[in-house]
Amino acid sequence: MLLRANTVMLSRISACRQPHLTIHQFWGAYGGNTLYMNERYIKNAYLTSAMQRASKDGFHPSIGNKTGAEAVASHELGHRLGEVAASKAKVSQEEIVGRAAKKVGIKKENMAGHISKYARSNYHETIAEAYADVFCNGNKANRASKAIVKEVKAILK
Repeated sequence: MLLRANTVMLSRISACRQPHLTIHQFWGAYGGNTLYMNERYIKNAYLTSAMQRASKDGFHPSIGNKTGAEAVASHELGHRLGEVAASKAKVSQEEIVGRAAKKVGIKKENMAGHISKYARSNYHETIAEAYADVFCNGNKANRASKAIVKEVKAILK
């Protein structure tokens, strides 16, 4: 998996998936079995401080003691793991979140709200944000996040 991408590759992904963002705003993406990270931000303190601000606003989970680049990479990796798990189990990512929800006694529709505002976008983002939460916060991650990651891991065994 590629962890760095040049601006040409990111521009292509950005134009397809996030047409409202410029290349300078694009931190990372997952597509075509590749994890893309904007090399402009990998070692940049700006990304860490931006992710910390977004966490305080509830838009993303806390990044704990990780860097912004680590948080973004774990989120993008979560997309891949959710996709592979859904394919292997022959279910949707919504179904994976639903299975996890039953195990922790939370309505499927409310799982994302326990993780972050961005997780509410769709079930793909719910799983990706859950992975970022668990990677960045370990045992301190939200129980909804831990349940989703546990469900994905069970499928991928």
